Amino acid sequence: MTRYQFLIDTYETERLKVLSVWSMFQDEHLPFRPHPSDPRGRSVREQMVHQCVSENLWFINILGVDVGAPPLPEDETRLEFIRRYAEDSGERLEALRDKDDAWWEETVTFFEVPRSRAWIMVRRIAHTAHHRGQQTALLRMLNRDLHSTYGPTADTGGLMQNKAPVSFTRTRISTRCSKRRLRATRRLPSLVPGISHRLNVLDYGRTTEPSMPRTVVQLALRGLSRNGYFAAICSLRSIPSPGLSLP
Repeated sequence: MTRYQFLIDTYETERLKVLSVWSMFQDEHLPFRPHPSDPRGRSVREQMVHQCVSENLWFINILGVDVGAPPLPEDETRLEFIRRYAEDSGERLEALRDKDDAWWEETVTFFEVPRSRAWIMVRRIAHTAHHRGQQTALLRMLNRDLHSTYGPTADTGGLMQNKAPVSFTRTRISTRCSKRRLRATRRLPSLVPGISHRLNVLDYGRTTEPSMPRTVVQLALRGLSRNGYFAAICSLRSIPSPGLSLP
């Protein structure tokens, strides 16, 4: 096993977190942006496009991993974005599992500067977390319920110090079916008497955060990703309400 297995494990869970966040949107949300008259803030659809295209270009041009597939779906719906990214990122994950230490430590060109592939992968994970944070803020602006990304949300029970539960999305998708159906498989705790919260999500056969031991480096990467989330919140343009409720 490569000494850089922690980067492979982190990419594996981070890609599932992207799919989890995307599953919380609906198709009618794709045109939504932080402020309707300010095109500088990306819409939900533009965020999905950026994730697919940016990751594809980083892996091909910088890391040298090409899955041989178009980065975008023909039909740009929420479900098709999820399918496309799930398939392509899954193949990238398998390619990374075959790399040895020498590959990770080799210096390549990263936007005109020399960096190791391991360094670039850390930056790629942080890049994804940053934009996923922006998307999570958009979900709150749309008044959507949120499952956990790293820890509890207001919809899973509140603050960690109050022992609020963590509830990751769990989804199922059959690659053998020509028509795939969404299924809600996790119920969020009811925060208001008489109201239950359910999300339609896709299942990739596991929770987005498998139970496994964490190395110090993995915990550091987790902190980096969370910092990227909060930086993403601050970078949203023209938020219409100063009372934005953060997850």
